[in-house]
Amino acid sequence: MDLAQDLRVPKENPKIYQSFWINAYNLCVIKGIVENYPVKSPLDVQGLFDKKIFIIGGEERTLDEIENKLLRGNFPKESRFHFVLVCAGLGCPPIIDRAYLPSTLEVQLQQQTKLSLNNPDFVRINGNKVLLSQIFEWCMNDFTKEGKSLVGS
Repeated sequence: MDLAQDLRVPKENPKIYQSFWINAYNLCVIKGIVENYPVKSPLDVQGLFDKKIFIIGGEERTLDEIENKLLRGNFPKESRFHFVLVCAGLGCPPIIDRAYLPSTLEVQLQQQTKLSLNNPDFVRINGNKVLLSQIFEWCMNDFTKEGKSLVGS
């Protein structure tokens, strides 16, 4: 198996590709926060997501490129990425204490999605209103497929 090839061609080994880039994203966010510590929010680190270059596998990548081109761009129907890519902001899911692995990725994606959707920091009812994490606002098109609203069935 040629890992470098697996990371260039996402459709040949999608679980290897996805788990690698999810882990790379999360580790780069941690690196960006540690390098700028102390910060209250990752948004306080100017350019962390769209300008800071990380060298991964010998190639230059930004966090936005990993999320939007390599993951969401190659797998547009996979909205669960939003529950495993941890931007370290209040509207993002908590990071897990282990790596995402190709052999367990499907289970991990499902677990993190369920944990996020059942977390009152992500979804809660307040009177007759449903309050949602900013992730749903930032990436609404990923959650409103086939003409359905965020709260529609």
